[in-house]
Amino acid sequence: MAWELEDVLPPGTFEDHPINSYNNKILGVSLLYEHRFAFYYWMKWTCLQSENVPPVLISLDWHQDLVHPSENECDELTALKQNDFREVGIFTAYKLNPLNHNQILAAAYLNLVSEIYILCKQRQYDYDNDMFAFTDYLGKKHDVKVFYTIDEMLACLKKEDINSIYFDIDLDYFTESKDSCGGDANVELVDDEEVGKIIAPHSSFMQLILPKLKGMTIAMEPEYCGGMRKSNHLFNLLDENLFDPGLLNPNSRWR
Repeated sequence: MAWELEDVLPPGTFEDHPINSYNNKILGVSLLYEHRFAFYYWMKWTCLQSENVPPVLISLDWHQDLVHPSENECDELTALKQNDFREVGIFTAYKLNPLNHNQILAAAYLNLVSEIYILCKQRQYDYDNDMFAFTDYLGKKHDVKVFYTIDEMLACLKKEDINSIYFDIDLDYFTESKDSCGGDANVELVDDEEVGKIIAPHSSFMQLILPKLKGMTIAMEPEYCGGMRKSNHLFNLLDENLFDPGLLNPNSRWR
């Protein structure tokens, strides 16, 4: 299904296309002020790809962001013309739930992603063993698995038969908060070394992701990172670890 006309990005987002050093392919990397805008890029990338099965989604986030779309929201999703950038952009910016918590299952509902793996710090939902199946509008099942440590997630991913990946990071994952919803006034960042242990190209986690990566979304979410300065600090760590000379530079490449 062809993507119609030229690209128009949701407000406050940027898209870069650094070359993946593992396969010399150009990959989309999007920077988002609000996490829900990732929905636009997942739809765009899936629309443009030729694979029969959409990529799995691997997401790092302080929150789970696994709220189910309501019945009315599901009706709006199925009515969406997926390859019309104007309609998709307007919907993502102004109609998708503004609470930034149901973009993942909205994407799954339209079969834009297949299986879903979440690494988070929030324990909000009471699913059995933090695993459940979500049914999309076509009747397909999407397994959703939630983890609370990187080792648990990595052990699971190594056992899975994964062909392609959308990698999604909300920078507030790298914060510590005593508030049940995260993002309190006294939020602290994890040590820089802890960030590097996960997202450095040579880490076990990134070594699993990079060869199969089809696109990456990065949500800044400064309100939940303790402000813009702390959010920018986390972004700089990620940017320095993964890209050279850095995202949005004309010569940007994956390390």
